[in-house]
Formats: sequence, C-alpha cells, structure tokens
Amino acid sequence: MKNIFLALIAFTFLGSCASDDNAANCLSYSEAYVDTVASIETADAAGFLYKVNFFVGNGCGGFGSFEETVDGNTITIKLIAKFEGCICTEAIEQRDAVYSFIPPASGTYTLKFKDSENTFITKMVTAE
Repeated sequence: MKNIFLALIAFTFLGSCASDDNAANCLSYSEAYVDTVASIETADAAGFLYKVNFFVGNGCGGFGSFEETVDGNTITIKLIAKFEGCICTEAIEQRDAVYSFIPPASGTYTLKFKDSENTFITKMVTAE
C-alpha cells in the first residue's frame, strides 16, 4: 500500500512538471532599467547603433525588446527583459543588447533611455 501511495505522489508530481500550463508560468516579461549606453561606430546604412547594458534579477533573465514612445523628435526607450525558465540562479546578472535607431528624416533627435523610474540616459543624434 505504501508503494502505491508513493507511486501516485511521484506520478502526480512528474505529470505536473510536464504540463503546458507550467511551461507558460516559466515565461515572464518586466521592465529593466538601463545601466550604460555606448555608441557603436558603423560605416554602413544600419543607422545609429548603441550597446545598451542592463541588469536582471536572476539567471533566467535576458533581453526581450525595446519599447519606444515617440514625441516629435524625442524618442523614449524602455527596455523589456524576458525571463525564461523555472529554475533560475539567484544572482543579479548583467546583460547587453544593441539598440538601432534609423531616423525617419533629417534633423536632430533626442534618444532617452530609461535608467530609473523618472531619469534617463540621453543621447543626441543628428541625421543629415
């Protein structure tokens, strides 16, 4: 009887780990604040490239996407981190991503990378 009970517990546990619902629970997104922004010199028509460093709260975190808010020639950039995995190391990890800005027209643009709730790292771009 004891062996049957243990087998049922093991089957229930293993079955729950393999479910699609559990896999969906192991994927999340959240805003990550930018730590540094550095220009990447390019000699082609890739636009203006920036190496963006940011931190995530565990080993499952990585780059998800950039969200842009455009107000005239000012672009506010928010970084979204993607957390993928159910078993993650408990460490603050530094990651980086490349942000590409292709100006829609000639002019001066202000790129504002969010580095806290209310502050930004600002880069100016002049497109001819």
